[in-house]
Amino acid sequence: MKGSMHYSGSLTSERTLRHEMRVALSLMQETLDWQAVRREVIDNNLFQTRRLRTTTTYLQQIRRRVEVLGEPLRQAYLEGGLSDQNALLLYAFTGSYRIAYEFVVEEVHHRWKELRPTLSRAEFLAFIARKAEQSDVVARWSPKTIQNVYQVLTAFLGECQLLRRVETGRWEIAPIPLSPGLKAHVTQTNRYQDFLTITLNA
Repeated sequence: MKGSMHYSGSLTSERTLRHEMRVALSLMQETLDWQAVRREVIDNNLFQTRRLRTTTTYLQQIRRRVEVLGEPLRQAYLEGGLSDQNALLLYAFTGSYRIAYEFVVEEVHHRWKELRPTLSRAEFLAFIARKAEQSDVVARWSPKTIQNVYQVLTAFLGECQLLRRVETGRWEIAPIPLSPGLKAHVTQTNRYQDFLTITLNA
């Protein structure tokens, strides 16, 4: 259950890694051994990074997402179009970080359902202030960490097209369209019961 995850500011290093996800998931089709995938990526620099540290950071992020998605959705990522990939990236991201999950559910989805389809930086800061009252971890975040969390969240959600910037510090909220096949699968599988909420399809 995502509500049981701990708060962490480590998401500030996250990137969408759309291409790198495809590379890793393609290798996963050949072997279910993550260590074999890791070795192949590193030995052949399949992510085309300049530093080994960058590659290992990307691999850590992708491994978390792989565990969130599970086999059927990994396959859906490889076979799906851009919109399905956006939805799957968003779901894997929110499944990895509690603050991202709660931000999407409590702020983005709530505003969408209430027919208030915009979000501002001030509203993000108000959300963080509420979380700081509930969590000692969030309460210890410095202003710079909070700014970095804001930048990564809005960038990630923007690249997944859940948010569209309309002006500096203000975003428009829009649902991510799902293919009929992906929508049917997540609707029929209990494990993915919050997928439609996160992508604004429920």
